[in-house]
Amino acid sequence: MEGSMVKIKSFLLIVLMVTILACASQGNLTRLSKLKSTANLIVPSYISSSELKKIKKIAVFVTSSYAPYASIIEELLSIKLRELGFEVPERRYVERLTVEELIKHERLIEKNKEQKPKILNIIDIGKKLELDAVIVGNLIEARQQLRLAKQEGVIERIVVSTLHLQVVSILTGKTMMLITLDYQMGRDIDDAVDDAVKVIKTQMQ
Repeated sequence: MEGSMVKIKSFLLIVLMVTILACASQGNLTRLSKLKSTANLIVPSYISSSELKKIKKIAVFVTSSYAPYASIIEELLSIKLRELGFEVPERRYVERLTVEELIKHERLIEKNKEQKPKILNIIDIGKKLELDAVIVGNLIEARQQLRLAKQEGVIERIVVSTLHLQVVSILTGKTMMLITLDYQMGRDIDDAVDDAVKVIKTQMQ
């Protein structure tokens, strides 16, 4: 199951080919700087405030070079979004459905080898979950060394270096919002999620 989920996340991420540069050329960019950290928010010009506020049911998919941290971000974001009043499907249900759909898709490809296979993407999953949107994210982590007080040696911990989040409409497949959080000094995962949720709350509620 774990190998399947890694494969799924890599597969789904490839499908969303919407670039930050393209959206920036069509939308509004807001920069907020704070103590060597930067939050970039892009809302494309074709997306209205009322459209963002209509989003009620949403799921979170995050990738990272270290899968456990991506899962932590997914779970924390899901919890925080539920606290804000959004309807977020349970991770176990989302993962089970995704695995089932991938298996069906692979069988279809095997059965029709001569035909160009239809790509299974995150929009298909979102439709089956009856979502309004999905948040697709990518976590770039960094290692931070802390020197122990009155002791020799250091300890190492994983912190968030950059967190990219993309809100994608299930109805249109278009990007509705892009959030990029950069931390020069690194940031605890819990705090980075709180930062992301604050931005989501201001735009989607």
